[in-house]
Parts: sequence; structure tokens; C-alpha cells
Amino acid sequence: MLPSLENAIKGRRKDIVDVSINRKLGLEESRWVSDAVAFLESMFAGRQPSVFPLIELRGQTVFTRRVLESVIGISWGQTVSYKWVAGRMGRPNAARAVGQALGRNQVPLIIPCHRVIKEDGSIGGFGLGTDWKKWLLELERGGKGL
Repeated sequence: MLPSLENAIKGRRKDIVDVSINRKLGLEESRWVSDAVAFLESMFAGRQPSVFPLIELRGQTVFTRRVLESVIGISWGQTVSYKWVAGRMGRPNAARAVGQALGRNQVPLIIPCHRVIKEDGSIGGFGLGTDWKKWLLELERGGKGL
């Protein structure tokens, strides 16, 4: 069962989203919105997206940027541990710091931090809540989409 979107974003956004955003954007921004929509439509239908919106990681620390770049490469439907990500970065004792960096992921559906779990196989945390993380993992493993 899909967690309540309202509960997932509660307290994150107070203003109303203007759905006519493409009319106010330039070509590059409009293309990003179109790519993001295509990405999310595929994902929520349970299909691996073939279109990926360009992600800008400026403003992140070097460590956080390296963590997020590592996570981008995790395949659809696969999971790895926080320790695996830390080891891939050459920092095998930094699993907790990896988790904290993933908590700063501003685009958690596009940079798939839900694919990172604890070494013992338990779910770990997720910025949108663990119900979302479980649902996304099930979806990628052949579960029902929206």
C-alpha cells in the first residue's frame, strides 16, 4: 500500500504549487520538468525510467556529492548497504556518514537513496519515511504501481 503523500510531505511545503509552471520557464527548465514527469510516470507505473532529469549537485559538500553520485549508479530493483557505499568511496568506516549524507538528498526519488539499506538487511531511514522506502523497493521488485 502506498503511504499517504500528504503525510510524506507534511510540513515540507506550505505554498500551493503552480501547475502552469512550464509556461513560466525557459526551454532548459521546461525540458527538465518534462524529463522529471516522464521519469516519475515510469517509476510509479513500476517501469525502470529511460529518461533521467539532469541533477545539479552544486552546494553540497564534496563528501555528500560523492555519496549521491555513488548512489545514482545503483541499478533498478537492487539494494546495497550504507557500508557498501562507504567502501566504494574508499571510506569503509563511514557508513553512518553515508546515511547522513543520503538524508540531505533533495531529490530522493531521482537519486535513489531508497536502494541503500542497513548491512543486516533491515530498511534503514528515508527522508520521505520508511513506508515510502518499503513501497519503492517493492515497486522496483515487480510490485504494483499506481
